Amino acid sequence: MKKNVNAVAHRYSKALFEALVARGEDLEQAAKCLQFWQQVWDHPDSQLLRKAFLQPQTQDTHAQKYVDLLVAKAPASTPLLESFLKLLVSRQRMGALSEIAEAFCTRVDTFRGTVRATLVTPHAAQASLQREMEKAIKHAFQAKQLELKQEVDPSLRAGTLVRVGNLVIDATLKRRLKQFQEMIS
Repeated sequence: MKKNVNAVAHRYSKALFEALVARGEDLEQAAKCLQFWQQVWDHPDSQLLRKAFLQPQTQDTHAQKYVDLLVAKAPASTPLLESFLKLLVSRQRMGALSEIAEAFCTRVDTFRGTVRATLVTPHAAQASLQREMEKAIKHAFQAKQLELKQEVDPSLRAGTLVRVGNLVIDATLKRRLKQFQEMIS
């Protein structure tokens, strides 16, 4: 099921991206709008909203009201984005909204040459380590821009862990100790 959702997310995000580029619309604003819809969709209090879109018997009566509300509340919604949301509803693809938004934002980042990474260390990273990691990540991914988020995880003990998309580079003492333990057992 997840594989099908990812294929759907890829197709729909690509189609939206290409339509926005062809019209010369602002990709960043579109990403913000999609992220807003994603946050609303994923919010724990949105159970009624999800039910209205995912159950065909309730879809016709409530869906249009919810689409209008989502469009009205979204930052910088455009007629193209409104049409896109209505397309997702009519094709019963709202269940893939979160994945579509994530795929679209990744596509925009790639287009802009932006890499989003997370640096995890056992203690707050020193400025020199942060600069060194930023430089290494930008070089490795040939990024024009880097958005580096820092997290602290004391269980790592020492070393660093870097996440870029699905790629994880684990140079932590915790991983090395685990490998050693597996080797001797």
